[in-house]
Amino acid sequence: MKWLGRAIVPLVIAGVIALAGPAFAQPPGAAGPVPEAAVEEPSVPGFFRMDADKYGLTLWAGATHTIGPVQIFSDVVLNGSVAEVDIGPQLTLGNLTLILTAAPLFDFATQDLTGIVAPFLTTIFDHPSFYVESWVLITFQSPFVEGAEDLLHTRNFALFKLTPAVWIGPQVELDYGLAWADEVTSLPIGGQLNVGYGKDNRVSLFLGYDAIEHTDPETGQPLASDRLAGRVTFIHLW
Repeated sequence: MKWLGRAIVPLVIAGVIALAGPAFAQPPGAAGPVPEAAVEEPSVPGFFRMDADKYGLTLWAGATHTIGPVQIFSDVVLNGSVAEVDIGPQLTLGNLTLILTAAPLFDFATQDLTGIVAPFLTTIFDHPSFYVESWVLITFQSPFVEGAEDLLHTRNFALFKLTPAVWIGPQVELDYGLAWADEVTSLPIGGQLNVGYGKDNRVSLFLGYDAIEHTDPETGQPLASDRLAGRVTFIHLW
């Protein structure tokens, strides 16, 4: 019987190897699909903004989309019943960002096209030690609204970063009437305090003195005013 035992042991070992062998010899994927790594969609940087100034309360929402090598900036601006939809190219070179857009103005209350904003050039230079921003835009309304003014507006400020949360510096703005006034109609000069308000939030306070004396359009007499100009802005970035 010893020969029988000697014959059974090799057969048992061979059977175990035969059963275990296919588990190591399976082709890739034979044991079930291997989940692919999740493909993360590219992020779309954007912002939400609120301004309170002489124009009332203005709400902004915008983003920058990348299509191949091209960056496209767009935003929607709401002031009362008037909506503005800006769109145009964005160019980023290191710390420098240039945005050039054009936009129609719609008044949903009157159901009219009331103007065109073109061009609207925004220049931003964001350095670790300072931040510079400049706006230059022209609003054409006289072709759409009888008696309306066409306005050249520029807004410029340079802020020194005292800390990552606290920026401060000078600001100057200018309005020039192109259709009827043919002169500078507003020139606020002052300063801005820009403060971080939690993660990706900033609040800026602009206060200045308008160097142009405003008059009553009917009487031509100077208005009784302290000529203080200002703006409160909240911005959330993502």
